[in-house]
Amino acid sequence: MPDDELIDWLLTAETPSIRYITLVELLDRPEEDAYVQAARSSLHSSGPVPAILAEQQEAGYWLLDDNFYGPKYRGSHWSMMLLEELRANPADPRVRGGANYILEMISGGLEVTSGIDNWVETPNPGWDCLWGNMLRYLVYTRYSRDPRTQPIIKRLAHNISDGKSVCKANAWLPCAWGVARALWGLSAIPDDEQTDEVKQAIALGVEFLLDQYDLLAAAYPSPDGDVSRYWHKLQFPLFYQCDLLFVLRVLRDLGQLGHPRAQPAIDWLIEKRQGSGRWRGSSPFRSRTWGLGEREDTNRWVTLQALLILKEAGRAA
Repeated sequence: MPDDELIDWLLTAETPSIRYITLVELLDRPEEDAYVQAARSSLHSSGPVPAILAEQQEAGYWLLDDNFYGPKYRGSHWSMMLLEELRANPADPRVRGGANYILEMISGGLEVTSGIDNWVETPNPGWDCLWGNMLRYLVYTRYSRDPRTQPIIKRLAHNISDGKSVCKANAWLPCAWGVARALWGLSAIPDDEQTDEVKQAIALGVEFLLDQYDLLAAAYPSPDGDVSRYWHKLQFPLFYQCDLLFVLRVLRDLGQLGHPRAQPAIDWLIEKRQGSGRWRGSSPFRSRTWGLGEREDTNRWVTLQALLILKEAGRAA
C-alpha cells in the first residue's frame, strides 16, 4: 500500500477523476463511502468532465456535425475517449448521446459504402487503434449489446486473429499500437458477453505483445525498424498512440501482469519512480485537446496508473 503522503497528494488533485479512481480502484473504497460519493458527485460539477460536456452540441457531437474523427484531439471521438478515461457518468444522457451520435455515423456510413458484413472481413482493413478506442467507450456507455456495436467487435476479433492488426499506417505490417488498442476495447466487454472469437482474439493479442516480441524493447514490426518516440515515456492522455505504461494498463485489465515476459516492463516502470515515490509524466497533446488540469495533475495521472499496475501485479507499491 502506498504511504499516506503519496495518497494525500493524489487526493488533493485538482481533477476529481483522480480522486475518485484513487479511492475506488487503489484504496478499494466502496461506492457508498462518503468520500467516494463526494468525489463522484464532483466529477460532473467541476474539472474537465463538465468543461468537455459544455462544448457538446445538442445532437451529441463536438465541433463538427459530419465528422466524428476531427479535429484532433477535440472532436467527438476524442472527447468520448477522454470522458471514459475521466470516469464520466456512463448513464448521463449527454455521455450516452455522444456515443449514440458516433454509432449513427458509423452504421449509416457503412451501409452506404461497403455494407456492414463486407466491412467486418475486408482484407487488410487496418485502423484497429480507432475501432478499439471506440469500442472502449461504447462498452462503457452500455452499448456493447447494441446491434450497431457488434460489427466493431467482430472486426477487431477478426483483425487480431487473421493478421495481428496489419495496417496501412504501418506499411501493412502487424501493428503493436493496433493490437494494444484493440485489446483496450475488447477487454472492456463483460465476461458473459465475450464470444469464443473474442476470447481467442484476446489470447492471440496477448501472445503477440508478450510472446512473439519483446515488450520492453518494443521490437515490433515497423517499416524502418525504429522504436516510437512515445514508447519509453510516461504520458497521459494518449489517443491512438501507445507507450509502455498504456500497454501495462491493458495487461492489467486482462489480468496478464503476472506473465513472465511482462516482468521486465514492470521492472522498468519501478525504476522510473522518483525518490518521492511519484512518477513524472508528460502530456504530449496538451495544447491540442481539452484542458485536463495543471501539469502536476499529469504527474498524478501517471503515478496513479503506475500504482494500479503494481497493485495488480503484486509488486511493492
